[in-house]
Amino acid sequence: MNKDAAYNKAVLLPLFLLVQVGIWLIYSEGFSARWMFDDRPNLAGLREVNDLDTAIEYVFGGISSLIGRPLSLATFTLHAEAWPNDTVPFRQFNTLIHLCNGTLVATFVYLIGHRHGAIKERAIHIAVITASLWLAHPLLASTVLSAVQRMTLLSSMFMLAGLTAYVYGRQFSTQHSTRALTIMTLGITLGTGLGILAKENAILLPALALVLEGTLLRSWPTPVTIKAMQLWKAIFLVAPLLLLVGYLAINWHGHAHTYLFRSFSLSERLASEIVILWDYARQTVLPDISKLGLFHDDVVIRKPTESLVIVATLGWLAVITVTWHFRKRAPIIFFAITWFLANHLLESTALPLELYFEHRNYLASVGPIVATVVIAWTAKTRLAHTIPLIVFTLLSISLWSVTSLWGSPMLAAEIWHKNHPTSIRATHFIAQQYLLSGDRTTATKLIFNAANMNPNASDLALQSLQLQCSSGDEALIRARYKEILDRVQTFHTSYAAHWTIHNLVAEENCPGMSRQMLLDLISTLLINKSMASSGLIRHHLHHALANLYLQSGENDKAIYHLDRAFSSLPSANTAILIADTMAASGLIDRAIKSLDDAMNHAPRFYYRRIVWQKKLSKLKKDLEILKQRKKEPTGVD
Repeated sequence: MNKDAAYNKAVLLPLFLLVQVGIWLIYSEGFSARWMFDDRPNLAGLREVNDLDTAIEYVFGGISSLIGRPLSLATFTLHAEAWPNDTVPFRQFNTLIHLCNGTLVATFVYLIGHRHGAIKERAIHIAVITASLWLAHPLLASTVLSAVQRMTLLSSMFMLAGLTAYVYGRQFSTQHSTRALTIMTLGITLGTGLGILAKENAILLPALALVLEGTLLRSWPTPVTIKAMQLWKAIFLVAPLLLLVGYLAINWHGHAHTYLFRSFSLSERLASEIVILWDYARQTVLPDISKLGLFHDDVVIRKPTESLVIVATLGWLAVITVTWHFRKRAPIIFFAITWFLANHLLESTALPLELYFEHRNYLASVGPIVATVVIAWTAKTRLAHTIPLIVFTLLSISLWSVTSLWGSPMLAAEIWHKNHPTSIRATHFIAQQYLLSGDRTTATKLIFNAANMNPNASDLALQSLQLQCSSGDEALIRARYKEILDRVQTFHTSYAAHWTIHNLVAEENCPGMSRQMLLDLISTLLINKSMASSGLIRHHLHHALANLYLQSGENDKAIYHLDRAFSSLPSANTAILIADTMAASGLIDRAIKSLDDAMNHAPRFYYRRIVWQKKLSKLKKDLEILKQRKKEPTGVD
C-alpha cells in the first residue's frame, strides 16, 4: 500500500464512522413513531413470548410466507418485552442493521473499484461516498423506520455480505483457485440461504452476481479455466434462477387465484409496474420527499393500452438497448440499469403483490448511486470533488425532514393524508391518530367520508360501523348496518376488514345491533366472492362466527365454524381451540382424534412442523390423562 492510499484510509474511514453516527442521530428523530399497518399481523405474537418454547413457536410461526421468515422473527423476540408499548427498540435495531449494510456497501464497492484502472486510486473515496449517500438517502427511510421491514433490511444484509464475499473470492488468481471457488461458493450459498430465511427476495442474489459478471467483472481474469468457471456459474448462479422460475410456474395457479381478490388484473399490474419503475428511478436519482411515505395504495392502476404505459415501455426498451450498445465503453451505466431492474424482478413483475412500496428500492438503489458517484468523481471538473459533499448535505437534510416527520405521528398523519387523499391506509392512519388523541368525532367523520368515496372498500365500511357503535344512537347504528348489508356483495376484500369484525365480536356492546345481526353480517360476507376467495379472510370470518357461538354456549355450532376456519387456513391454534371446545363438551375421544387429523395438515417446512407437533402433542397428552382419570373408579359406593 502506498503512502497516499494509507493516508486516504486513515482519513476516510474515521470520516465514514462520523457519517454513520450522524445518520444514527438523524434516524433517532423517528424512533418514537407509531406502529404501521403491517406491524400488527407480524408482531402481535410477541405478547405470547416469555420463554424459549414460546420464542421458538413465534419464530417458526410466521405468516408472511410459506417459509415464515424465521431469521427476521428471531430478531423481533429480542424486543418481546417492548411490544406493544414501546416502538423505540424496534427502530433502533433496524437502524443498526442499516448502518451495517452501509459498511457492506462501502466494502463491496471498494473491492470492485480497486481492481479497475480508471478509478483504482480513487476506489476508497468512491466507496465511502457511495455508502454515505446511500445511508442518507430519504427513499430508504420508510424501510428503516417501518418495524416489520426489518425483513427487507436483514435479507439485504445477507445479500450484500454474500456478494461482497463473492467479489472478494473472484479477485484471486489461478494460483489460488481452490480458495477463490470456496469463498465464492460460500458467499452465494450462505448469502442466498440465510437471506431467504429473512425474506424471499434473497433468491435474487445469484441474478445480481450474474449482473456483476456481465458488467463490472467482465474484464476480470477468472480464478479457474473458462470452462470450469462457466460450469460453476451454471450450477451456482443460473440453476437457482431456473429453479425459481420452475417453482413459480408450477405454483402459478395459486398466484393466479390471488388476482381474484385484487383490484387489478395481471395485465394491469404489469402495465402499472412499468410506469412505477420510472417513478422509483426518479425518486432514487432526484428524491421528492413530499411523495415519500408508506401509503401508496392510491397509485393509479394502468391499462396496457394507455399512452403513458406505451411510452414508459418504449423508454425502458430504449434505455436497455442504448446501455447494452455502450456496455463496453460505459459498463458502470449498464451495471446501474441492470442492477436496478434485477432487484425488481420478483416484486415488480407478475406476482400478485401490491403495486407500490418504497422498500423495494432498498438494495436496488445501490446501482444508480454507485454509477452517479463514479461519473461525478471521475469528471474532469473542479467541482467533481465538491458535488458529493453538497449532495450528501442535501440528502441528510431531506432525511432529517422525513425522520422528524415520522417522529410526530399526528403531523405525519395529516401530511400523508393531504398528499394521498384517496389512500385508504392514509385515512386509517390519520383516523387512528385522532382516536388515540381522544377526538372520536373527527376520526368518525374521516372514516365515513372515505367509506362514502370508496363504497366497495370493506375495511372502511366495517370500521364506519364500529365507530357508529360508539355513538350510542340505535337508529343511526341500524341505518348504517342496513346500508352495509345491502352492498356487502360489492365489497372488495381487505386484509384489515377481518380485524374490525373481530373487534365487533369482542365488544359485545353495540346498541341497536343484536347478536343475530352480527351473525347475519359475517355470514353475508362469507358469500361475497371476493372475500371468500381468500383463505385467510374465510379463516377469520369463520373464527368470528365460532366466537359468537362460544359466547352463547352453542359449542356444536362453534365447532362447525372452527372446522371451516381450519379448512380455510390450517393453524395449530385453531386445532387446539377445536379440541378444547370438544373436550369442554365432554367429547374427549373426538377431541383427541381431531388433533391426530390436524397433524395431517401440518406445514411441510420442517421447523414449523415441529412447532405444530409440540403444541398438539402436549394437548393430546393432557386429554389422554383426563380421559384416563374419568375411567378410574372414584372409591365411593
